[in-house]
Amino acid sequence: MHTERDVEAAVDRLLAPYAGKETEENWQARDAALDTLRSLLLSAQLAQRFPDIAAAQVKRTVPAILSSVRPVESLLAKRSNGRAHTARGHRPLSTSLQMLSLRTQLAVKAARTACDVMASLGPLLDALSLDQFTATAFKMCQQAKRIVALAGAEVLETAVAVLQTTRPMGTIVAALADKSKDVRLIAANLFLLAMQHCTFSRTVAEGLRDTLQRGLADATPPVRETMRLAYWAWRQHVPAPVADQ
Repeated sequence: MHTERDVEAAVDRLLAPYAGKETEENWQARDAALDTLRSLLLSAQLAQRFPDIAAAQVKRTVPAILSSVRPVESLLAKRSNGRAHTARGHRPLSTSLQMLSLRTQLAVKAARTACDVMASLGPLLDALSLDQFTATAFKMCQQAKRIVALAGAEVLETAVAVLQTTRPMGTIVAALADKSKDVRLIAANLFLLAMQHCTFSRTVAEGLRDTLQRGLADATPPVRETMRLAYWAWRQHVPAPVADQ
């Protein structure tokens, strides 16, 4: 990459496989496109060399990154119906499982690409793209397939710990009341990271007291243990009265 025009041309090439409808035939090309984007961000140090053009051009890739994640959600939902589909003459279960594996691989790589985008661009990343990444990542966290859920959690951890943004706090608070203990544990870890890495006014931190208390009383021991750590990090934002120290 020598000029801004080179950057734009490279992004045009990597977006080409995302034109039109997704097919089994273009999965490999889409997978390679994500590798190319990660290489541009990490090896070519795009954001350091061309900060303004990097922010604009990477924003163009966000829909492609998101589209690599979303299809795995619908396919996971259909997995349990594989035998019924075969009985009606549709795709056999073995083929569906192969598709699931390919889609899962692509979704996980897309999540890691989102992490690279956030880490590389930092404050250059626009708020809309950040919100789209975190919203999609929370949906991944709710998937039963553990590798997908953990990839989603990695995106959220990057947003909170690296970008030090409090934008996902509303969703984190809501996730701490989720029926799934796995989702609550992910949310508890994110709450802890937010307390450790983000800046809160005393008023905002005080508003999180009820959430903290709910987490401390959670039925799942790992959630309670994580929220105990979060409590002491929260105290940095809301110091105890002198009489209580």
